[in-house]
Parts: sequence; C-alpha cells; structure tokens
Amino acid sequence: MKILIATLVACGLAPVAYAPATFHGDNARSGVYPTAGPAKFDGIKWTFKASGPIVGSAAITAGTVYFGDYGGHLHAIDQQADKEKLNFKFSMPIASSPAVTDKAVYFVSSAGALVALDFTTGKPLWVFVAGGC
Repeated sequence: MKILIATLVACGLAPVAYAPATFHGDNARSGVYPTAGPAKFDGIKWTFKASGPIVGSAAITAGTVYFGDYGGHLHAIDQQADKEKLNFKFSMPIASSPAVTDKAVYFVSSAGALVALDFTTGKPLWVFVAGGC
C-alpha cells in the first residue's frame, strides 16, 4: 500500500483517507486496537463461499464485512445475518484489502487499477488505472 500511496502522491493525487480500523489496528500498523478483543471464542458464526481465493483482509464498517476475491468480486456481507448486501463483479481479480469511507469502498485489482465503488448503489464512482504519470 505504501507504493500505491507514493505513486498517487507523485502523480499529484491525494491518498485515500482510511477508516479508523485498519490492518494491524491503526494507520501506523502498530497492532494496537482501540477496544478489547472477544472475551471467549464461541465458534464459527457463519461462513461464505467466495468466487475465488481471498488474499486480502476484510474491512468491517457499520455491521458490514467487505472483502474482495480473485474471482473479481467485491462482496459486502451483513456481519450478523450472513446475507450478501452487495456483489460487484470487476473485470480483474481483486488483490487488496478494501478501505471504506462513509460514501465508498476502495480496492485495487491485481493489475493495479484503483476503484472507488458506491456501496449503496453498487456502481463504480471512478477507476484509476495505474501506469505512467
């Protein structure tokens, strides 16, 4: 992700703002989380069959679990009910962990395309294909 952000800054684009809960707890990747973890493990609550391997971490915001897979699908699953809220099919495998804001979910394809997806409509807001500046 550092390479992508450096590329965006070098091309004159601002990096995407991250939600407070990111991989390893915070933007510094300190591994420190703002709340305590579960007190005990109560077993698996639900499972989901994706269209391909999942290579990134999930993002959880407002009770929705977002993740991409190598089948090219970005999934949004209700955290409590195991119900799929959104299934967006992209033309390339999704190789990144998504980042979620109050208006969009962002992900990077295996070919390096940065995508902003409106999670309420399921439609792309924009696609930035990485390459030369």
